[in-house]
Amino acid sequence: MFAIAAAGIVVLAVVTPQYAPQFMAALVAASDPDDVGDGQARPDANVTRDGAPRSGPRREVVLTADRRGHFLIEARAGRRTFTAMIDTGATSVVLTEETARRIGLRPRPGDYRYRVTTANGVIHGARMRIPSLEVGGIRLRHVEAMVIPGPMLDMNLLGMSYLSRLSSFEIRGDRLVLTR
Repeated sequence: MFAIAAAGIVVLAVVTPQYAPQFMAALVAASDPDDVGDGQARPDANVTRDGAPRSGPRREVVLTADRRGHFLIEARAGRRTFTAMIDTGATSVVLTEETARRIGLRPRPGDYRYRVTTANGVIHGARMRIPSLEVGGIRLRHVEAMVIPGPMLDMNLLGMSYLSRLSSFEIRGDRLVLTR
């Protein structure tokens, strides 16, 4: 499921600083996606035992690209909202420390142990799990996220830890269609 699956692997990418935020999450070296937070694997309420999406009402969210071609969304985590950019190259949802705090995620200093190499240098991120994450009415539970400290990230990213759990997502011209 993840292109990079072992903790401790460092990936180096040559990216101009202006594009670094979009690619930061793709550079995260993460281990087992069910081994987050308290170390306990949790069942995914949105899929059956064989990994297929649960049946139910089909939902579709259509997003329009901004003038730069980016898809920005308002996401809801619990009762809090935050803005993020869709990034299909990001392994997981990536949050600034400030956003993480606002939605109730509070990594301890020792949680920042996963190496992330960017065009701006090596940093350490904290793997967390968002209990409930909703975009346009599509809600998923227990979504993996990476919290990046300090000023290294100026935009939250909605990456594959959310997108890969949808039935589909596709770009149609200047529109991105998310389907569950």
